[in-house]
Amino acid sequence: MGKFDNIAILTDLDKTFLADGSRMVERNIEAIEYFKKEGGLFSLATGRMHFSLENTVVGVDKLVNAPAVMCNGTYFYDFQAQKRFCETFMDGEAVYKAVNFVHNHHETTRMRGSYKSGYVILEGDVYMKKELFDRGIMQVTELPLEKWNLSTWYKMVFLDTPQNLDLLEKSLRDRFPDIFEYNRSAETALELQMSGVNKSILFDSFREHYAKQGRKITLYACGDNENDIAMLKKADVAVCPSNAIDGVKAVCDKCLCSNNKGVIADLIYSL
Repeated sequence: MGKFDNIAILTDLDKTFLADGSRMVERNIEAIEYFKKEGGLFSLATGRMHFSLENTVVGVDKLVNAPAVMCNGTYFYDFQAQKRFCETFMDGEAVYKAVNFVHNHHETTRMRGSYKSGYVILEGDVYMKKELFDRGIMQVTELPLEKWNLSTWYKMVFLDTPQNLDLLEKSLRDRFPDIFEYNRSAETALELQMSGVNKSILFDSFREHYAKQGRKITLYACGDNENDIAMLKKADVAVCPSNAIDGVKAVCDKCLCSNNKGVIADLIYSL
């Protein structure tokens, strides 16, 4: 029996597990290895897709020992088996109408779609292509909007200034009420998914997976931004770093050190 046999930690990546500049914090890594040796389950709950982590979270397949919540809850990924499951796709017709509206009425807004095979961006969008390539993401397809195939899409991401995204979100909510989930993953990024789809929707499946093994899990979730709030509310214990936005701090049971100082290590050593 280990000290942490029935405890699971699911953490957001950017500005939570990762330090500024997407750096790994050695203190976190050391604490996670101790946590796992004592029976704990550690994994991720991120807006990113699994293949985009290869250059950011080095050795992710060895770091996590439980299914990861990917792309804001649109699928689980087992890094050891290299397998997706519990996938949720967008309504292609609805998302195309939204994307077409943004393309025609918000000229400064750049966009990318996350789908089963990677990312799609608008043909000629050099800025978006560079932003993805700089993160080591090569699974990028450039196409004119009319050729986007929306049948296996997970989410849309729109990039612009905070002020322009405020206007964009209002416009989308007015035109597409009750259809989409809207979240800010950063001040300059608005994410669009089907209504009710967020990082929390896989938590019940996570608990059930381990319940079948005779393990009643206490689930800790850690995050810093708007797209983490739903999962923090769903967790048994909600945790955030000191750099989290006020809306996140308001729903958390614990507010620990900053992402730069190793908030996951702080959490583990407090258990």
